[in-house]
Amino acid sequence: IEQDYLNLFILSMRQTIYDLGTGSTFPSVSQDKIQSISVPIPPLAEQQRIVAKVDHLFAQTLTLKAKLRRAQEEIVVLNRAALHRL
Repeated sequence: IEQDYLNLFILSMRQTIYDLGTGSTFPSVSQDKIQSISVPIPPLAEQQRIVAKVDHLFAQTLTLKAKLRRAQEEIVVLNRAALHRL
């Protein structure tokens, strides 16, 4: 198993695993419940393709977040300039 693939799978199951927990202060998930989760294991090449695609999408997300942050900063500057002219 490609470790990055397994990490992505576990991350995708985070809420499901959390929901399996019992206890109000510190939810605990038993080993039996964890072992009951089926892990789909495609061929290694497919695992690597999935990891590469997720990495690519994550990089795109970071790029879009940076562009959004710059646009928001520009809006602040434009608003200040507009208010200054009033």
